Amino acid sequence: MHPPSTKLRHSVARSGQPKRVNLLPSLQPKEVEAGRCRSDLGGHCSKTDKLARILDKMAGSPCSHTYKRVSWRQRFWGDQNMMKSFQGLALAVALALFATLPGTAKATLIGDEVSLEIFSNGQSVLGPLTETVRGGVEFNPRNRLTFDVGASSIEITSLIGPAGFATNIDFVFTDLDWVGEAGVIVDVLLNSVQGIGSVSFTEDSVTFSVLEDDLVVPGVLASIELVTRHASVAVPEPATLALFGFGLAGLGFARRRRMWGRE
Repeated sequence: MHPPSTKLRHSVARSGQPKRVNLLPSLQPKEVEAGRCRSDLGGHCSKTDKLARILDKMAGSPCSHTYKRVSWRQRFWGDQNMMKSFQGLALAVALALFATLPGTAKATLIGDEVSLEIFSNGQSVLGPLTETVRGGVEFNPRNRLTFDVGASSIEITSLIGPAGFATNIDFVFTDLDWVGEAGVIVDVLLNSVQGIGSVSFTEDSVTFSVLEDDLVVPGVLASIELVTRHASVAVPEPATLALFGFGLAGLGFARRRRMWGRE
């Protein structure tokens, strides 16, 4: 007598003939478990099942036959909250770097309150006069001279000839403080002069020395440009900027790695 087969059993029908009975469950398509084709259960895997498995792997879900389209942005960033956090951090770093750049506010005398005093032979004969620098002439003593202070310049003009001052006249501008960025005067450039004896300066003042004879001819007596030095702001070194960049990139790749680990 033959030993019983592991896959088949014999049953005697009324006719007395043995009957083959398959112990494997029916593998009809409607009975295939979700996410598994017939080949997983010992049966034949159809082309439809193979395609479903391929789509499952692409969608990152081994238990679903539904293909879910996932963009590269979603795979890289993950959820929207993570992306917003990263964008906020990048914006904060950009603003911090921009704030450290030098010259973000232009230094100027416009808006500064300056003073003018006129001396003759070492004695004060007029002033000190104080005005806020605006567009146009700031001082016009005796309607004979005009003093125009610009953003970084000073111009003296004789209007009608003799100004009525004695010889050895000094025009002294003081309180030249810079608006927008602190600075000091380091030099003066003479653009136009008529008989200016000398021009001297300190960190916040300029003195013009002229002779009365030079005030006889109407016109510009002196026009100077102030050369200044302003406090420099420390600029991040390239290595520091590189560290910022690597840190931001590392944050993104760490998030991407975690997302891949879940798939």
